Amino acid sequence: MNNCTVAQLVERGTVNPVVPGSSPGSAACVGLGGACGVGCDGGTHPPDVLSCTDAGMERLSHYDVYDVPLSDIWADPDFNCRNAFTPQSVKGLADNIGRTGLEMPVILQRREDSQAGCVQPFRLIAGFRRLAAVKTFLNWSHIPANIRGGLTDRAAEILNLTENLEREDLNPLEQAQAIVRRFPAGSSLRVISQEMNRDTRWIHQRLRIMELPPELREKVAARMLTLLDVDVLVKLQPDEQIKAAEELIAARGARKRKLNVNPRYRRKFRYRRGKEDINARIAQLMEAGLSGLATRFGAWIAGYISDDEFDQDIDQELRRR
Repeated sequence: MNNCTVAQLVERGTVNPVVPGSSPGSAACVGLGGACGVGCDGGTHPPDVLSCTDAGMERLSHYDVYDVPLSDIWADPDFNCRNAFTPQSVKGLADNIGRTGLEMPVILQRREDSQAGCVQPFRLIAGFRRLAAVKTFLNWSHIPANIRGGLTDRAAEILNLTENLEREDLNPLEQAQAIVRRFPAGSSLRVISQEMNRDTRWIHQRLRIMELPPELREKVAARMLTLLDVDVLVKLQPDEQIKAAEELIAARGARKRKLNVNPRYRRKFRYRRGKEDINARIAQLMEAGLSGLATRFGAWIAGYISDDEFDQDIDQELRRR
């Protein structure tokens, strides 16, 4: 990386952007607020790198991307809000990065901004699976990274949480556990909602999962129980919850078995929701203040979409607000 270390580049205010067409671990240095084409060793950029001053564009240093050595990054597994993952679980991600490249840089915090006892120059804030993928399977020596200057430990925690919650593969239990880890007991829904920029209903639904016994939480994670089921179960006594959950799961399995018929006649056998289920859904939508899911609600009532699919529709609608 020319004659400068990444830490020196950060301190000097220079950026090491990933150059189009370059291989992992190779890029040029761009000076901030000056001649964008001059590197830290006095060299110049390849011709395909756009000059900010010539284009009349302002450089947003908050989003500068550096090509950081993996050895300079501390990936604290206890910091990440996601549950632990195995290297093999990121094999598919590594294959995709190998084919198309890394679409999103990881996010780093400077050591001097953290009180976490980081030894390396940077602490990983977001991108744990991406880092594991390129390190374990692709043997990269560097990774594109956005280094956030002045990022406090609290801001880093919230950034890690919100970045992970945007991932589609994070199940409701993992979302609930992440919220509990990041916010102390007794935190109000309003405070959590404001910090996470999420609807209070969305927060409340996840936190309710943690009121269930561990064995039922795992069934929520496996999507054997829906968030609507959770709303019902938390109102019961602990000794009633297990039995009620078993009945809900059995009833859902019976509904699926009804559909195991010749596809030509399947429409006749679709499960129609009962009055109690429909009223519960209406109450859920009204409490969340959602009115734009009429078509999907009708499809759910008619049995054309599952409880999980409609729950995902609600989550997506709440995220847009």
